[in-house]
Amino acid sequence: MSRPAPRHRQDRAVPDETTARKRRIALRKQRGQRGGRGWQVLKRGTISRAMVVFIAAMALFYGFLYSPTAGAPPFEPYLAFLARITGAALNLLGLDINVSGTLLEAPAFSMEIVPGCDAIEPIAAYICAVLASPVLVWSKLPGIVVGVLALSLVNLGRLVSLFFVKMFIPSVFDMMHEEIWQAGVVLVAVVFWVVWVQWATSRGSGAALE
Repeated sequence: MSRPAPRHRQDRAVPDETTARKRRIALRKQRGQRGGRGWQVLKRGTISRAMVVFIAAMALFYGFLYSPTAGAPPFEPYLAFLARITGAALNLLGLDINVSGTLLEAPAFSMEIVPGCDAIEPIAAYICAVLASPVLVWSKLPGIVVGVLALSLVNLGRLVSLFFVKMFIPSVFDMMHEEIWQAGVVLVAVVFWVVWVQWATSRGSGAALE
């Protein structure tokens, strides 16, 4: 009598497939946990220390910002530089802009770059938030460099758009300048910080500083 062919090889294939499926599921869960690790880091008893560092750094910034410096704002050279960059961008867009110090002069009107137009405070808050975050130090440098450059570009776009608003819809200029764009730049800074926290912690480069 002939005996049935052994089935042990086929039987071994079933647990192999099950194991592979379990591994894939575990890998997906692990990736999901790593994606949310940034906020877990901030909940591990270090948030109080991070807040103290952030507040202290912002206090130092404001102390420098409003310190007396021969009657001139500390960032006046930066304001003049920002005016030149904005004027160059407007000229590239076909306008005839003359820059005098912090003043942008068009044939029909002018716009001055004053403190508050420079995005210094949102940029400083972003830098202080990065420095205060409980992650490894080496991951903070790229966050600061990329974030400051991005926020500076956003602010340049803000100034260019405000110039066009003043040219074509001057009635809404104050609202755009003092409310919408001010809040917009702060929101962008917060979003950049959140994205950086996720990046710094999701790759294992930002373990919390216990």
